[in-house]
Amino acid sequence: MIKNRRWIKVVDLVLVGIGIGAVLFLYLNYSEQLNTPVKDWIVDNYYRVTGAENGVTAIYLNFRMFDTIFEALMLLVCIMEVINISGSGGKKRQDNVEEIGLGHPKGSDFVIYPMRVVYPLSLFYGIYLILNGHISPGGGFQGGTVLATVFIIRYIIYPKQLINIDQLEKLEFMLFLGIILVPAFSIFMEIPLINQLLPDQVYLIIMNTLIGLKVFAGFSIIINWFIYYEGAEQTESKHEEHT
Repeated sequence: MIKNRRWIKVVDLVLVGIGIGAVLFLYLNYSEQLNTPVKDWIVDNYYRVTGAENGVTAIYLNFRMFDTIFEALMLLVCIMEVINISGSGGKKRQDNVEEIGLGHPKGSDFVIYPMRVVYPLSLFYGIYLILNGHISPGGGFQGGTVLATVFIIRYIIYPKQLINIDQLEKLEFMLFLGIILVPAFSIFMEIPLINQLLPDQVYLIIMNTLIGLKVFAGFSIIINWFIYYEGAEQTESKHEEHT
């Protein structure tokens, strides 16, 4: 049986090697030159059409808005699956942590002081990336990821001060609805009144803000589940052993 498994692993490695070699061979020997009318048009007209000085923002908040919506949807699906596999008998493990008093009320002083310096810097930098994503490198996805590090820093400083995860889950869902509705009325339907109320610059800032807050909420939820729900199981078992 062990020999058969070894042979299976060898065959898998050989097939993977063949696949990688085939891809590299086709890539290195591909010499056909294609015209790029779409790319050239976007490069020449993205600012005039969208009002975004950042070409990437013009693409993911206008020309390829459907891709952005589905990317946000995939993050929502990942969160749902993390929640689904992290439940324990219909009771959140975070509740167990609160009941038996696991963890320390405060982190190490050696870590706390540097984190107190990093905390406001991460907060302001994440906000800057979100609000200026249409005129400089950055945007909602990058800014939201930076803001999620604020939650990690908060946990490092005060590991026992839990957040209201249920409210954060509801907020994340409402933000996703906003990401769908705002471009639906502004771009897809092209309603004149909406376009007057939401000029290009305002629309880009609103969308970057919605995406940034959603990414922040999504990653914070995932981190929260892994830290408090998954990690609490081992800590709880150790607590029961001592008692």
